[in-house]
Amino acid sequence: MHIKGRKVRYAVSAVAVAGVAALALSACTTSGSSSTPSAAKGGTVTVAVVNDLTSLNSQTPQGNLDTNGQVGYLDGSYGSGFQYIDDNFKIVHDNTFGKFEKTSDDPLTVKYTLNKADKWSDGQPITADDMVLGWAMQSGYYDSATLDQNTGKVLKGTQYFTPAAGTAGIDQTAYPEVSDDNQTITLKYAKPFVDWELFNPIAQPAHIVAKKAGLSSAADLTKLLKGLPKGDKAAPAAPDATLKKAADFVNTGYDITAYPTDKDLVVSSGAFYVSAWTPGQSITMSQNKYYNGGMKPNVDKIVFRIIP
Repeated sequence: MHIKGRKVRYAVSAVAVAGVAALALSACTTSGSSSTPSAAKGGTVTVAVVNDLTSLNSQTPQGNLDTNGQVGYLDGSYGSGFQYIDDNFKIVHDNTFGKFEKTSDDPLTVKYTLNKADKWSDGQPITADDMVLGWAMQSGYYDSATLDQNTGKVLKGTQYFTPAAGTAGIDQTAYPEVSDDNQTITLKYAKPFVDWELFNPIAQPAHIVAKKAGLSSAADLTKLLKGLPKGDKAAPAAPDATLKKAADFVNTGYDITAYPTDKDLVVSSGAFYVSAWTPGQSITMSQNKYYNGGMKPNVDKIVFRIIP
């Protein structure tokens, strides 16, 4: 129930920030010569928020905060990509970014296919390598850790990624099947999972995570993940040093106290990216010119004014 409670809170958080997205994506106004509403183009939307930014990854226990989630909703690191939750609590499939479909009920099988034009905000292509990483981050597939039920502390074994929402459901999946063109992954579940439609395999960019782990490319990171065995709590193996380095970066490398000088941290898959931040004052998000999804913004910038 504890994990389910977190998942519900996640859904509510997504809906709470949907109003911010609505301002950015519609930005309706009334022209002087007609009473018919029309979409404004360009300009800036300013939004008041109570709390400051603390992390560019809102999917960790310490980063799972309201303002981080609002920023993540717009830059793609929180739940955008294949689907999003609108302000009516409905799951909306973004078929412009990519398509996903359930292809079998027994076993539950879901196929995700990217649009070949999808790119990160640094111009690098979004591929199945990114989806494999997103799956690894959320599935706990490689973990061999036994955790203290009260504190969450690792008693023995290894925990790599630390997703705030836990791994329930996704932990029933096998290593993904990847298409030859590196645009599709297929997940098979060992048990039925009612929330399969909420799983989004796009999270942090694999080419950035690979770089921080000392690898040459996203393909090298996928090769590493494919070659590692599933974690075994009964007989935990020594941690893989490269995967541990990648996971540590995802877990804590996006936590910030000032606007990062390392531009790798602001690489985005969403409609916006964080272009400026003055702690305690404001966060500025600008359009991602490479964004290829269906949530096309009508404004150039969103400024979060921090007013405690």
